[in-house]
Amino acid sequence: MRTKAVAIAAACAAIAGCGGGTSKSPPSQRDVAVITASVSDILYQCQAAAAQYIAGPDHKALQRDVDRLVSAADRLQADAPFRSALGPRTTLRSQLELAARNLRARCAPQQATRLDDAI
Repeated sequence: MRTKAVAIAAACAAIAGCGGGTSKSPPSQRDVAVITASVSDILYQCQAAAAQYIAGPDHKALQRDVDRLVSAADRLQADAPFRSALGPRTTLRSQLELAARNLRARCAPQQATRLDDAI
């Protein structure tokens, strides 16, 4: 009897069909706008600081952007394709990786770690 219960539990976990699993949704247009704006701000801040156009990145703004991206990663399918208004098709995973690379490059490595953990 115990073996049968373990087998049922394993099957449920494998297919995530026993009510405990929460499925993530593809990004909505609003989600895409938030993702795009957050990644764009991260790229601007990190690259402008690296080029010494600005004294340094706004760490509070970077934290806000990373908070938004981590929230998106918690709720959305990482590999669902989407297209921003001007860009090619991409995924949340690709955008998180792009943001993390820029943050890691002497901009805000602790925020990059947060994105790495969210992927």
